[in-house]
Amino acid sequence: MSKYEEQFKKKLLTYSGGAYSLISSYTKSTEIVELLHSICNNVWKITPASLFKNKSTCPYCKGFVCDNDTFKYKVRNTTGNEYSFIEPYTTSLTEIKCKHNKCGKIFITTPNRFFAGSKCTKCGSGHKKTTEEFAKELCDKYDKEYIVVSEYLGAREPIRIKHANCNWVFKTTPNDILSTHNNGCPTCHAISKHERFIHQWFVDNNIKDIPQYKVEGLKDKKDLRFDFYLPDYNIMIEYDGKQHYKAVDFFGGKEYKMKLNIHDRQKDKYCKDNNIKMIRLTYKFNEDEILDVLNETFLLSVLS
Repeated sequence: MSKYEEQFKKKLLTYSGGAYSLISSYTKSTEIVELLHSICNNVWKITPASLFKNKSTCPYCKGFVCDNDTFKYKVRNTTGNEYSFIEPYTTSLTEIKCKHNKCGKIFITTPNRFFAGSKCTKCGSGHKKTTEEFAKELCDKYDKEYIVVSEYLGAREPIRIKHANCNWVFKTTPNDILSTHNNGCPTCHAISKHERFIHQWFVDNNIKDIPQYKVEGLKDKKDLRFDFYLPDYNIMIEYDGKQHYKAVDFFGGKEYKMKLNIHDRQKDKYCKDNNIKMIRLTYKFNEDEILDVLNETFLLSVLS
């Protein structure tokens, strides 16, 4: 399995709560894949790019073929009389109240999460893990690198985690972050090898840098971030990957490139308006060339 297919499966798990599974091979975001919906067993075809961009759901269920009676039958067929839903089914992603008839616990879930294995939060496998117990597991694995900032509800239920190294708060599931294949903080993991190289140069030269620096008021739909900010020198550093110059299917093609270019112009304008020096490095540079630019341009910036 390629790393891109593995990344897609992780994103699909987060997106659907485990309700959709990939049953074909994955090549790139614009190539059609086959997905299986665990609720209705429908197999459907879609491109990954379209799935996430349009927030698509199973076309069979979307057409209301899976009505409330069909949903209840599916629940009985799967769990017997152990669970009953006390609110009507509307869509597979809409939260509804569910009752565990064995213990009487009423909890909120979605049909997607329910059929993906997220059941009674009180009983679980005989013992419901506490937030403190999960936090200890996290600490044991990552040596205090991550901090739990919301309540633990279950192994597959979303939870908010703070990365102590960069202060980024992100959503994941306990299962995912404790997995041996997990990469941890999505912001830090998203940093390219060249950005890591640049960061190490700052460390080696005793220069304080803030990766993924966010400034107040600079945003599109979401806040825009600079790759690096050097507060002691009021300098921004941007490393522009290939997707800034060419349409790359994996990153979203032409549309994503256009969006990046708009963001680049916003950042340039912000720096100009606020008298901040901007240094842009390009993917065309190898590590030696990056070193030359940092040693020459950065040192000249400091001395000027």
